Amino acid sequence: MANSSETRHIFLTSAAHLLQEYSFDGLDIDWEFPTKLERENLVLLLKEARKMFNQVTAKAQSQLLLSTAVASPRTLIDTSYDIPGLAMYVDFVNLMSYDYHVYQPYLPFTGHNSPLFHRKAEEGFFCYLKYGMVCRVLGGKRNASQQNNGRHSNICAYIHPP
Repeated sequence: MANSSETRHIFLTSAAHLLQEYSFDGLDIDWEFPTKLERENLVLLLKEARKMFNQVTAKAQSQLLLSTAVASPRTLIDTSYDIPGLAMYVDFVNLMSYDYHVYQPYLPFTGHNSPLFHRKAEEGFFCYLKYGMVCRVLGGKRNASQQNNGRHSNICAYIHPP
């Protein structure tokens, strides 16, 4: 949908219609996760959404909010998001400060889903907040989330324990 101007326009026209028809106050774009090649399409989508929402707002005299969700781990931020680009068009950014510990074979440990502080070899939410460029660019446009669910993993005991 975000790859061409035409499909973005179709999506945004439909979204704006639904927002007005059902009296919603805005739209949150939660794209998990743009690749390095797709990240510019997210900015274009937000830019075109802002333009359309401003036109709708002028007619309806009620502002439509535009937000996006951004992953917290620095590796995903650097790969998936043009933070200065998206910050120009959104009212706020929802920081996905959760899912830090989803067991993966290449990351073989478990822990709290949304840790405030980090342990060795991992990140926590405050590491994200210390990522200065993000804080400078987003300023007061950022919202943090706290996930309150549980995940479980079946982790096998070592075949040959130490």
